[in-house]
Amino acid sequence: CCCDRKRSTRSFHSSVDSSVRVQQCFTDQIPFSLHIMATTAASSHTTAAFSALLQSLGMQNPASLTVREQHASSGKGSGVVMHLSGTVDSDHDGAVVNLAIAKLQAQNPAVRVNKAQLHFAATAGSVGPDALSVSDEDLKELSESPDLFKEKVSFVVQRMQQKGAKVVVHTGAGISTAAKIPDFRGPNGVWTRRDRGQSAPKGIQLDQAVPTYTHRCLAKLVSLGMVEFIVSQNVDGLHLRSGVPVDKLAELHGNCFREICASCGKAYLRAYDVKRRRGPFFRNAEDTLSLSGISHITGRKCESCKGMLRDSIIHFHENLPEHDLTMGQQHSERATLNLCMGTSLHVTPAADLPAMLMDGACMVVVSLQRSGGDVRALNSGGVTVHAKCDEFMEAVMHGLGIDMPNTEEARLAYEEAFREQVSAEQAAEEQEEAAAAKAAAAAAA
Repeated sequence: CCCDRKRSTRSFHSSVDSSVRVQQCFTDQIPFSLHIMATTAASSHTTAAFSALLQSLGMQNPASLTVREQHASSGKGSGVVMHLSGTVDSDHDGAVVNLAIAKLQAQNPAVRVNKAQLHFAATAGSVGPDALSVSDEDLKELSESPDLFKEKVSFVVQRMQQKGAKVVVHTGAGISTAAKIPDFRGPNGVWTRRDRGQSAPKGIQLDQAVPTYTHRCLAKLVSLGMVEFIVSQNVDGLHLRSGVPVDKLAELHGNCFREICASCGKAYLRAYDVKRRRGPFFRNAEDTLSLSGISHITGRKCESCKGMLRDSIIHFHENLPEHDLTMGQQHSERATLNLCMGTSLHVTPAADLPAMLMDGACMVVVSLQRSGGDVRALNSGGVTVHAKCDEFMEAVMHGLGIDMPNTEEARLAYEEAFREQVSAEQAAEEQEEAAAAKAAAAAAA
């Protein structure tokens, strides 16, 4: 199936651009400007304190920054306005700037940052007009120093623990690679190999995949009320299979385990991939509802109205499910933290949702590579984290004080229990389908 580069949807909100676009990353030099107002008696030390923070956090190119102070007064008192401008090398130094701002405000609550003046400007990357992958430069997998990684995790944990926090997580194929499911734009991704003229990468069948450590952590955080909602671009169904409730999840690109009645709209969640296991009905029927030319007919009938069941996977030129997209937008707009994990953020409209932020909210991107959302995350006051999703989530769970071991023993125990449960569900469904087919044959006779 071709369920990554997303297609148009019926217009439902003027802020959503539903056109089919693949966005590109920025290049190395990012110009930015920032004004910081310090209104305390110690305001003259603000510039020095900020510069020290940048250095301690590992600013790679401090020489590119220009800092000047200007004395000012307002209704809240007199102080110093610090004007900071220059360029940063990729998103590393941009994230350091935002971490330093957060630390400066924590050390001195009287320091005010005018977010309207915080601006990192993006520049376009370079790939062919028909390419679905990213440039060679953006294929590179990056990493963090241990100290900076801890600082970024601490930043996220503090955001999650703030009073009134509303955390929405946006997930992509990168959270499922640990389950042996290929991603799309990684060094060995589906689109990367396609654009190089290579065969598709090998991976596990989706109905054999087991939820990863990240899936299990997110399900736990949802159950604890620490994650309000999950917006996923994945079709592997692993969020639901890990225990995330249906009403806490928007699956923008469908679910390989769900089929829907074309007549009454009733949905069925199966224990198997509905595309791989066809039923006995509608074998020669044409799928006149398909906008892509790909048949969604699964060969099964609706139990309620006997209508045709169709899979829920979204292909090229097809509409995103309006309910899921609407829910994803509404939750993203209300979030205090939009946390993006394992997604390249190159595909709209899914890539636009995390940036729909209310005042005071921020966006964080967790990806081994640079993403199409890095600059928007920096402009929101957020950070980028170059790490594997499981590694990041283990550190976050530890920071939150939640016991969630990420050991081989824990993984094997979970996998054994999960497979036993799935086997029982599949056996029960096979019995039901066999009984239904027998009854249908008897009725026909």
